[in-house]
Amino acid sequence: MTKREYIKCVAGHLQCSGARKNEIRRQLDSHIEIALSEGRQLTEILTEMGDPKALAAEFNENLEDSGERKARKRRLLLLILGIVLGVLALSAGFLYWWLPKSLDIYDSTVFDSGQVEARSKEVINVFSEGDREGFDAYLSQELRDFLAQMSLDDIKGYMGEDWGVLLNVGPAYMIQIREKGKDYAVAQINVSYENVSVTYTLTYDQEMELNGFYVR
Repeated sequence: MTKREYIKCVAGHLQCSGARKNEIRRQLDSHIEIALSEGRQLTEILTEMGDPKALAAEFNENLEDSGERKARKRRLLLLILGIVLGVLALSAGFLYWWLPKSLDIYDSTVFDSGQVEARSKEVINVFSEGDREGFDAYLSQELRDFLAQMSLDDIKGYMGEDWGVLLNVGPAYMIQIREKGKDYAVAQINVSYENVSVTYTLTYDQEMELNGFYVR
């Protein structure tokens, strides 16, 4: 099966608007292209992503249908909770926070959802590989200073000593938040390793620098 055929098959089983189907097509295409750029084979990538119908079913559980509005609100509330915890844990020098206002990133005039997802998966890859220099290149100066005394293994240690190799990176659930007059993009992604499953929450400023990095 070619990349185009796989994406078309997934899209054919989606239960959402045409605009959202196009967005998912772009996300899948971006995910596959990133994996191909790493030297992986298409057959291996598609096998890892799973049966197209099953993948579409996973998307359908999280996308809008006749009850879309309620489902989105529940998901956004969960993400906001994770964002607040991440800011409290990783912000350098800030001792207070304001409750952020959540916005639909797919309607954003500030962020491109495809770019946010692609950048998040790049960050996850370099972090998983233990590439400190590559990881630091994505960080804002504030976050780089805050994490300067911690190794990547120190951060991973909160979830276990030996994660094993990266097996699968799930789809990204993204929102835009506005806090203290500034806009941020937030991506939450579930990632499977040999010995542990990790949920990443990554926060970007308007320059697409990483301002928050939280794993649980």
